[in-house]
Amino acid sequence: MITLVMLIVCFSLLGGVLKFAVKLTWTLAKFLIGLVFLPLIIVAILLGGVFIMAVPFLLIAGIIAALAALSKKGA
Repeated sequence: MITLVMLIVCFSLLGGVLKFAVKLTWTLAKFLIGLVFLPLIIVAILLGGVFIMAVPFLLIAGIIAALAALSKKGA
């Protein structure tokens, strides 16, 4: 009986750890994309001389940043 209880506890801990690992991985991926890769791509587009393509990306990023700031401020 105690083996069954310990097995249930182990599986619940494993589930919690897996949930935490997925959440941490997703947060890290968003951080890397938002702060590292996206600015590098935009700078590469600007340096490549395709300014017409970079402007919409910058506008979209600005709008998203403004909406994110407003939603955090209101919450």
